[in-house]
Amino acid sequence: MTLGTLIKMLETFPREAELTYDLGRVRVCKPALDSWRGRYECLAIGYTTLTHDEMFTVGELLDECKAAIGKIYTGYKGGDYTMTENTMIFVDNPGDYTDTKLIGIGSDGFAAVLITARHSDY
Repeated sequence: MTLGTLIKMLETFPREAELTYDLGRVRVCKPALDSWRGRYECLAIGYTTLTHDEMFTVGELLDECKAAIGKIYTGYKGGDYTMTENTMIFVDNPGDYTDTKLIGIGSDGFAAVLITARHSDY
């Protein structure tokens, strides 16, 4: 999924909707976006085991994604990379490389759910 596609998909959900992953009891961390260690010119959305009180919302991720367009991120081992609407999105924390890709957004009836796939699955 690209940054532009993610923005369009997030815009279909209420801004105040909670945001979670299909990975179990993990949530999007704050700030969400960083250069991905797998390919520095790509972005990764991080995750954590936040409590309900610290829940990240669709609106917060949407704002961060929009601000990422044209923003320069520094790669894990250096170099500057300007992100665009065509930048690919992965799921990893800074410095990690699990090759987990963001492939969609669904709903569990309460929250927007970021849908992921490991490399062997996509």
